[in-house]
Amino acid sequence: MPEGTFNVREPWEEHDTIVVAPTLYGSEAQAGYFTTFAAFGQQMKHLFFKRRSEGNVHRAYCNKQSEDRTDFVFHVFQVGLLFIGPPTPLMGRRTGIAGVTEYQEFAQPFWLQDLPRHCAATLSIGQDTNLQLNAMMLSPGYGPHSNGAAYGLDTLVVAGQTFENEAMWTATQGVPEPQCRYWVAGDPQHPKPTGIPKNEIVELSLEISEHARGILTSIAGPQDMFSGPITVATP
Repeated sequence: MPEGTFNVREPWEEHDTIVVAPTLYGSEAQAGYFTTFAAFGQQMKHLFFKRRSEGNVHRAYCNKQSEDRTDFVFHVFQVGLLFIGPPTPLMGRRTGIAGVTEYQEFAQPFWLQDLPRHCAATLSIGQDTNLQLNAMMLSPGYGPHSNGAAYGLDTLVVAGQTFENEAMWTATQGVPEPQCRYWVAGDPQHPKPTGIPKNEIVELSLEISEHARGILTSIAGPQDMFSGPITVATP
């Protein structure tokens, strides 16, 4: 090929996000977003790089220009999958209020540590299946590492009602280092990227096991952090 007809190579990442939130603001529902855990759990398979783009969910959640095709020639070195849960297992907890005794203390560790183990991830490029493995193996390569909690002893009293300080607790699948993200082939010293032509169809599917779907469809939430506690019985 004559000199000067090549595009400049540059490092790039493409990201896509599925959100489960109590409030949606526009076209997110048509792009595969959900307002309840139950609605998310009723669907066995969820797709990444298939229904969303910058235009319908914003660049913070997806940076693709086209919903289901690559924007340019791509060499894939790594793939990562990050599960994020509610920020605290004590969200919405109140004391001294009659009838409010339960809260979603189990939802946060379930989303961070249990759900990834009960999901299968499949990466397809065109008609070929390039990866098929447990979702926990797809380390995201970033995010908080291990668990922790910060719990104050002070309480806040408003109109005679006592609010306890909440613990903050989080985790990441794997070690938060870029080199620890799952390598498509090879390793950091000997990478073997997978080539993707421009305008090729790329799809990462996430299949949820029947066990995990049963849990998701039986719990309430997610709760708006600023609208009060969830008052459902613990499953």
